[in-house]
Amino acid sequence: MTISEQLDKAEDFAAEKLSETASRRADEPSSSVEEAPLTAGSEESPVVSSDVEKMPALNGELPGELHGERNGERPGERNGELNSERYGDEATADKTPASVEERKVLDSPEKSGADSSVEPESSSDSSAESADSSSSPSDAKGESRAGFVAIIGAPNAGKSSLLNRYLGQKVAIVARKPQTTRRRILGVLTEPEGQIIFWDTPGVHDSTKKLNKEMVAWAEAALADCDVCLWLVDGQSRGPAHETAMALIQKNRRQPVIAAINKTDLMSEADLKELSAEIEAKARPDAIVGVSALSGIGLSELKKILIRSLPLHPPLFDEDALTDQSLRAIAAEYVREAVIELTRQEMPYSAAVTIDEYVEPDLTAKKPVCRISATIHVEKDSQKLVMIGHKGSMLKRIGTKARLNLESFLEVAVFLSLFVRVTRNWSDNPKALEEFGYRADS
Repeated sequence: MTISEQLDKAEDFAAEKLSETASRRADEPSSSVEEAPLTAGSEESPVVSSDVEKMPALNGELPGELHGERNGERPGERNGELNSERYGDEATADKTPASVEERKVLDSPEKSGADSSVEPESSSDSSAESADSSSSPSDAKGESRAGFVAIIGAPNAGKSSLLNRYLGQKVAIVARKPQTTRRRILGVLTEPEGQIIFWDTPGVHDSTKKLNKEMVAWAEAALADCDVCLWLVDGQSRGPAHETAMALIQKNRRQPVIAAINKTDLMSEADLKELSAEIEAKARPDAIVGVSALSGIGLSELKKILIRSLPLHPPLFDEDALTDQSLRAIAAEYVREAVIELTRQEMPYSAAVTIDEYVEPDLTAKKPVCRISATIHVEKDSQKLVMIGHKGSMLKRIGTKARLNLESFLEVAVFLSLFVRVTRNWSDNPKALEEFGYRADS
């Protein structure tokens, strides 16, 4: 038999065996093995999703590069440790920790009853709401929408409250005192219809201090980078800063501008119509909506308008992403929030907070504890005495309030150590502003 005939015979034999094997497998019951997905609370499941380096590029830049992250650093993590004599007390952990679960974006809270939006709903809203919630963010035609929305407005207009309400988590601190937000804060809202990446920005105002100029620079940078400008107008109070914010938006206008009149639950219908007409005449926004960040009025309609205004683009962040802030940065902000709420006069505006140590809790321990050491920086010796208080009373109050808020957010017990130091005139010192994470160009 020739070699060619031997090869032909071998091929026929192999084909016959394959046919027999396929026939036998067809008669056997089928079985499959699927890889189980990661569940909330597993070791590889983050508390706050912040993996921006793996996100798709937008206009040639990673999302992290658009909101102040460079060289692998995250906002708030540039705070260097400064050698100094330290003062303070410690707030001990006395709470049994709850389990740590992966934080996910919650549905936007709604208020039952009539929606007081100035702009009526369009017929396309019903088709958007009927989209399958299990699919990736997309419009009624199956086309995905995603982009950045900069929240711009005067101080105390309710920008941070609006962001927190949409996300269902307090990722931005809030206070009744103006100029609470000092840098751009990112929050991700993923809906079946699209993904909105909010930028909460400091209130726009006029000032000669370097810190305040940097705060306005954050807002200007957000306007330059965003796909949609959400102009939040305080329906109760409009001073010079309102005109300053409107002028800044008009000067840098290159994208859709949606005007949202906040606190409409405290306004009469006549006042709302009058203010809407004034905004339309002066600024000519693409849409005007009446909302209340606290009660939820109008937020559903505003969300639909924002999503429809975004460009067609795949989601830029995972569905369960909430913010790009590190836990260290969030901890520093929670301490500063306590300072703002418990001190008066110039103290809230003269204080900055840096995290000296952040030790993650050991979740295998019987009572996991997150250990945090923070320094409160003030500008004068007299401010330092006030911050500490008689026998450390004020510092203890600040520590207790910040610790309780952190425990609620982190869902574990927190051991918080606070110290106070004088960093003279830090608010006018470019180097100190960069160390504290307040430089818009750093």
